[in-house]
Amino acid sequence: MQLPNPDSLNAVPTRTDMSRPLDVLLVSDDPRWTASVREAVAAEGGIVETVSARAAVARLASAGTRLSHVLVDQNGADGLLGTLTELTSDTASAGVTLLLLGAPRTPHPGPRVIPSADRQSIAASLAVRHFPSEHNKPTLPAAELLEVVSGEMIETRYQPIVRLDDREAAAVEVLARLNHPTHGTVTPDWFVPRFEDAGLSFTLTNLVSTRALADLTGPFFRGLGLPMALNYPLKVLSHPDAAARLDERRASLGLTPEQVQIELTESRPVEDFAALGRSLEHLRAMGYRISIDDVGPAVKNLRRLLTLPFTGLKLDKGIVRLIGTHGPGAAIAPRVIEQARNLGLTVVAEGVETRDMWDKLRALGVQEAQGYFIARPLPVAAVPVWLEAWRAAGD
Repeated sequence: MQLPNPDSLNAVPTRTDMSRPLDVLLVSDDPRWTASVREAVAAEGGIVETVSARAAVARLASAGTRLSHVLVDQNGADGLLGTLTELTSDTASAGVTLLLLGAPRTPHPGPRVIPSADRQSIAASLAVRHFPSEHNKPTLPAAELLEVVSGEMIETRYQPIVRLDDREAAAVEVLARLNHPTHGTVTPDWFVPRFEDAGLSFTLTNLVSTRALADLTGPFFRGLGLPMALNYPLKVLSHPDAAARLDERRASLGLTPEQVQIELTESRPVEDFAALGRSLEHLRAMGYRISIDDVGPAVKNLRRLLTLPFTGLKLDKGIVRLIGTHGPGAAIAPRVIEQARNLGLTVVAEGVETRDMWDKLRALGVQEAQGYFIARPLPVAAVPVWLEAWRAAGD
């Protein structure tokens, strides 16, 4: 795991940062820490909730939570300290600061440490908050991009997709994160096009797919029955060897085609529809399901794309947010949904953030949804924890 840049974690908060009240999640059963943390937080007019490490992971998996800090006693982390670190360092959880209680067992440059259980030390640490940038756009030359993919800077995250009719989990989308030792977390909407421009789209796709499929066969996904949706850029998916490479990797791990879905990420307009059609037909014949990702106004020649053998499409979060409004673009999503359903395609809505949005999509006949209302992009160990909590909430 690539830990966040320690300089960013120690940054002094601005007045705007400090305007938010303390809302602290405490993972500890030590009465000394519990009493001191409660005193320090109460003095600032904040609130503390004491939970298990597993419950803390479940809370952080949901974007509905408005936490300011998570304080973790390393003796009570139950093997989930790395997962809590990943969840609180991601751009999806901007504003949540992780603090470790007690001296670190091994030196590392990750979360800040509160060494002693006294109120002053705790209060001083709570005064510092970490707000990772959602628009980190460093300069990464081609040579450095090669270093990124050859090292451990690319990590995988898994965002759940659920059915709207019964809330059952349908799949997880595999997302990439670049955790740079100097620049911190860099969002994929910026770094993925840079890899494509540098001719490294095959390298990046292979790296992310290999790690994700290994996770699918690992202990955290075992028994969950969740397929993975892999993002394939147009240039990669249209390549004549793409299907064979994916199928060989899948088969070597003992997975079935039903456990692997493919999403076409169309960052470049389709120019050779015949070549793409052949690749899709080959993959469909092997048993794979294939969707068009991020369908919205930016997708060129959508009608022609829909004549190709796709099995589904994903609505871009930009047009999903316009559903039910009266401004420009409000009619795009309903029109695309009708087109897709007439063709027998599964429609997934991205960026679902509220219950109201969920209800509107269900009324329009959208079958599946993903977004912060359901779950953030999760590190692999958080997926089964989220699934248990999600199912319990629906009982």
